[in-house]
Amino acid sequence: MSSIIYDADLMTLAMLLKTLKETTIEDDELKHLVKRGDEIIDPLVKEMNKKYRK
Repeated sequence: MSSIIYDADLMTLAMLLKTLKETTIEDDELKHLVKRGDEIIDPLVKEMNKKYRK
């Protein structure tokens, strides 16, 4: 059960990051945080997708 909740939270973060990447961001610190978040979350989402596509 906790795995499903974790996966749902991960997808929520991935969607938030996607929205932030599509938005024009003026603040350099926020740009850096979005880039770093994408570097961390993207591999996790790919791993999760493999798990559900079995």
